[in-house]
Order: sequence, then structure tokens, then C-alpha cells
Amino acid sequence: MDGYESEKIQSMVVNDRIDDGQTLHAVWVPNKQLAAFIGPIDCESGVSNQSRDKPGVVHLISWNQDLYDSTARKLVHQSHIVFSSLQDLKKESDDPSYSNLLLNTSRKYRSILRSCFLEVKDQSQQQSFVDANAAEELRAKVDLYSMMELIWSLSEVLLIENLPEGLVILRLMEWCKWHFPIANELVSECTSSDDPIRHSSYWKAIYALLLQGRTEEASSLLKLNKIVQSPDFKMFSSIEELLRKKPTFTSNVGNTVGDFEWKWRNWVEECKRRLKDGDFDSKVELKTVCRILCGEEEVFHELHELCGGWYHLLISYLYYSSPLISGYDIHYHSSKCIEVYGGAVELTSLDTILLSIFRYDISLVINECCRQFTNWWLPLHLTDLLQACGLCPSSDNHDENENLRESLIVTYAEGLSKHASFWQVVAYYLANSGSRASNYLKLFVGRIPINCEKKAAKVLRLCKKYNLSSEERSIHRQLAIRALQLNRLGNALSWSIKAKDQDLSKHITDKLLEEFTKTGSFSNTGVIDYLGSAVLVSDRLSFLSKYREFQKLHADGKYEEAAYLLLNLLVSRTAPEKFQLTLMLDSMKFLDSDKPIYGVEETAALLAQLNKLQEEKMTTKDGGGDNKDKFVMLRLALTENMARAIVN
Repeated sequence: MDGYESEKIQSMVVNDRIDDGQTLHAVWVPNKQLAAFIGPIDCESGVSNQSRDKPGVVHLISWNQDLYDSTARKLVHQSHIVFSSLQDLKKESDDPSYSNLLLNTSRKYRSILRSCFLEVKDQSQQQSFVDANAAEELRAKVDLYSMMELIWSLSEVLLIENLPEGLVILRLMEWCKWHFPIANELVSECTSSDDPIRHSSYWKAIYALLLQGRTEEASSLLKLNKIVQSPDFKMFSSIEELLRKKPTFTSNVGNTVGDFEWKWRNWVEECKRRLKDGDFDSKVELKTVCRILCGEEEVFHELHELCGGWYHLLISYLYYSSPLISGYDIHYHSSKCIEVYGGAVELTSLDTILLSIFRYDISLVINECCRQFTNWWLPLHLTDLLQACGLCPSSDNHDENENLRESLIVTYAEGLSKHASFWQVVAYYLANSGSRASNYLKLFVGRIPINCEKKAAKVLRLCKKYNLSSEERSIHRQLAIRALQLNRLGNALSWSIKAKDQDLSKHITDKLLEEFTKTGSFSNTGVIDYLGSAVLVSDRLSFLSKYREFQKLHADGKYEEAAYLLLNLLVSRTAPEKFQLTLMLDSMKFLDSDKPIYGVEETAALLAQLNKLQEEKMTTKDGGGDNKDKFVMLRLALTENMARAIVN
């Protein structure tokens, strides 16, 4: 379904060919997608071998792609920053300026929407000369952003600003000026002509300006028609005087509601008196202007085509008839304005949402936004801000409000998660979703594809930030396995240690020792040298660390310390079986000196280890044939060392 008009149906084309006896099939798959494929019409019936063997293509069809273009990505990322600041702001609800800060937050959201609207509008105008289909899609997006901004700005005026009587209608009139450029277009048409006062749009422009409360501009336009010698000069001067005298309510110190009401009544009475005296009867257009100033209901109905909708007409009428009306009472006058535009049967989804805002029916506002906007951006951020303002759909049930917010966040995050670049944004929203945030985060992090170490580092920081220790170890394990597959044993060992995976670290250690057996050196001594407390993860790591220590002692010329450390490693038998012979051969480095390092007991222990090792090798298939010469050489060296030890 389209995001803003449920009557329109979005069609999607599957690029494939259907042969005789075939049709298009579709099944639901995760992430709310359809997997479409070509298959036999009757799956139960027999199908020829040729048809069965023919390869098919699965087409994944997704809805709700509103948030994946460049403008939408801008909306997502910038609003995420504002959403983040709002979550921090909620912790300072006792601040005296809290309500002003919330209003600033709303304006930030609105400015983002406005920026996106202008960007898409500009793209639409450029594309209209290039690709008609693309221009049509962009026009739909222009309408979408325009609707979102219209709803948000009206919510801000009525629900968030909480303006007093007198100011609310002024702010609503500014809202009309901002969103309905009818008056500007008409003024531009007539003033750009050679003879503005005889242009067909001249009087329409004046009426439109008045319907937006722009009396000074209307007066300036009327002066173009004011000729001293003209018989209508007196009438034009009279209407200009009324426009000039019109009082305007301000919130300045010293201006009270009572003072303004007294001035307003006197001014309206003067307008009605001049109208009743027939001062403008000879000039119908000026009489219409005076009727507008008097707040006559009929004249607004006559000029409804110059308004952007029933809501514009409603605000214009109240501006002249009840300027001190409370925001809560505005909707009582809406029915007559709606009737002018065809009645309730002609109301669109946008009309329903705006009417709900005028009625302060927050629950209906959110429900209608959820129903009409498939991207969920508007209902989520509006709900979050309104709840921060203390305006909840269900004021009596805190849990229900929290559940609504949580549901909106999860649904919005689910839509974003289909796009790989939004994963950090999704994580933040889920982390601030409510009481079950940790569970949502765990499920989401487990599904983030780790395709490089740079991304892995970001995900790991996320896990550390939100205390997702299990997911953190899982990612370390993935990275260790991937590094192992690429034969990057040092990296693999480092990741496995961080994962605290005993079996995996043992396996990688064995691989390192096997590599040493073949090459005679370690390729990743940096990792091994700084194992530290990581040796506690497994016995094999402890052995690797000790063996590396043995190598360094020997390299530094500390032969006696190195020899006894090697002896301990042999006697403890913590080394892998395949590495036992390598250790025995290392002992030969200390058996050819004139003054033996190993005494009688140590040499006897080494001979015992040699005998055990030789017996184990004899049980293998080759009977230890490949190593017979090494055993003979070791036994001879140990025997000679024993003789020297006895003599000494």
C-alpha cells in the first residue's frame, strides 16, 4: 500500500518469463518479504523432467522502501541525533526550562522535515524535464513530506507550545501562511503584469492576503487602486483606515486580554457600522473586504476556494470572529467549514488526522498516523515527544503508553534493519525502547552481519556499551574462526582469548605449535609474548606462554633457567603429544656442555620421558620409524650427560 493514500495500490513487476503450464507463486519469508518464483500451475500434478531440471530464480519483493533513498537516509540519521538528545533531556524533567527545551526539540524535528521536503521538491522539478515516471514518484514523496510537516507543525502549535488565548490563533495563522502559498502566488501573478489593478487575480490576491491575516500587505495592494480624483477614493481611504486600526494581540508586558478584547469590540463595531451604513455598497469588492473584517461567516464560505482546505478556512474565520478563542474550543467550529468542502464523506486521511489534532484526541492522531504512514517515522517520533511533554494517548495507564512507544520503536527499527547502513541507528532505538530493550538488542546484534574487522570493532563497542557480554564473546568467536580460516593464527588466537573459548583457543594453540614444528619459529610472537592473564583460559595457552618464555631465556643466555623450565614442561606433559619430541630435542641444547646443567636426577627424568615417548611412538602405524634416528641420538646424548653428571 502507498504510504499516504490507501486508495492507491503499488504495483511491482517481476522480471521473469512464464511458460505454458506455469504460474507465479509466492511465499512469505523473514523481514516481511515475499519470495516470488515461477512454478507449475498445479504443484501436485506430475511435471516433466525437463521442467523439473530447469533452474529457477527467486525474486525477493519488499514493501515500505520509503526510508532507503538519499533524502530518507538524511531524515533517519538527523532525526536519530534529535531522538538521542531527547532521551538525555528526559532525565532533566525537573529543569525549569524543560518545556522550552521540548519545544526546541520539536522545532528541530520540523526543520529536518522541511529540509527533506524542499530537497525532494527540488529533485522533482529537475526530474520533470528528464523522466516522467521518476518525476511522478518524486511528486508522491513531495506529498508525503508535505503531509508529515503539516501534521507535525500543527501538533507543535496546539499540543506542544500550549499557547494562551489570543496567541494560539495568531500562531495558527502563521501556520497557514507557511503551508499555503495561495496568496503569494496570486500576488505574484497580478504584480508581475503591466496593469496589476485590472488583472483578474487582483481582488483574489487581496482576499487571500486577508484570509491569512496579512492586513498590511493587503492595504499596500489596495493603494495601487487608490486614485485621488477617483469617485471611489473615499471608500478606499475608509477601508484602509479600518485595516490600519485593526488591533493585534501581543504577549508584551502591560497588554492584557481584557484590553485587547475592548479594542477588538470597538473596531468590529466600527466595521459593522460602516458596512451597515452602506459606505461600500457601490464597490462590491470593498464591501467583501469589510465583510471579512466583520467576521461574517457567509463571506468565508464564498471565498473558500482561496483557502488550502477546511482547516485554513476555519482558522481564517476564527481569526476575525473569535481571536481570543482557546485552542480546546477551535474544533467546535470545524463542522461548518468541513461542510463547505463536501462534508465528512469527503474527508481524506490527512483531514482526519488534522481534525483529531484540533480535538486534542492524541490516541486517534497516533492511530491514524500508524495506519497511513508505512515508514513509522512520524508516529514514533511524535509519540515519543508527546509522552515527554506529558501528553499520552492513555493518560490513566502508564504501562499501556510505554507498550505503545515500545511497539512503535520496534516496528520502526525493524523497517530500518532491512538496510545494512542503518544498523547503528537501529541499535540505539532498540536500546531506548523500554523495559525489554536488552532482549531486543541481543536478538538484533546476533543478526548483524560481520563482514570486516572495522565493523566488528563498532559492534563490539556497542556490546560493551550495553553490557551484552554473551554477544560480545560470540562476535569474538566469529572473528577467531574467520581468522583461522584465513590462516592468520595470531589474530585467531587473540580473538579466541577475548571470546574466552577454551576449546577454540586450545585448537589454535595446537595449530601454532604445529607450525613451529614445521618451520622452527613462531610467526606471531607479539601475540604470544603479551598473553598475560589470558593463559588462564586453557592449559594449552599456559604451556605456549611457558615455552615462549623458555625461548627468550635461551636467547638471552640464561641457559640454566631455560633448561629447568624446559624440564618442567616435559615432566608436566602439558604439551600436545605431537610436540613432546620437539621438547626432547630442545633439551639437547643443554647436553653437550663440559659442565653438565642437568644433574643425575634431572637426566634420569629426561630418560624416563624419552622411554615413555618412544613407547607411545611404537604404538603408531609407522612404529615411530621416521623418528628412530632422533631417539637414538637423544638416548646417546642423555647417556653421555649422565656419565658426566656422575663424574662431577
